[in-house]
Amino acid sequence: MASPRAKQPDSEAIPLLEAALPDHPSVCAAVAAVAAEADLSEAALLQAWQRVGGGAKPRHGNNLLMSEQDEALLSVVQAFSINNFALSSMQIAEVVHRRWGLAVSLLLVRKWVDSHRQWLGWRT
Repeated sequence: MASPRAKQPDSEAIPLLEAALPDHPSVCAAVAAVAAEADLSEAALLQAWQRVGGGAKPRHGNNLLMSEQDEALLSVVQAFSINNFALSSMQIAEVVHRRWGLAVSLLLVRKWVDSHRQWLGWRT
């Protein structure tokens, strides 16, 4: 048998939560207040909010480059490698910064090179 509790759709409760966040000291307090007001469980509201990207931090460094940018960078690095001028990690980071304005760490560049090793020469 269905619960007699009236359940407000997530699509209506999430904007309420977004509006309540600045007024509360923590996300948990805002979720509790909105869940009580919307007659939802706190867990369901929090899960729905996280599902739509609520509270997401800035993208991780491994996801800084879009797929088109990744392919373009791979082409640039391959072109230099084919012409016997391998780019260092610092030079690759500088290419990314100049072309797309993204500050990437040398560790990220090393991981990028390792993940693209099958398409790059050993000099890179």
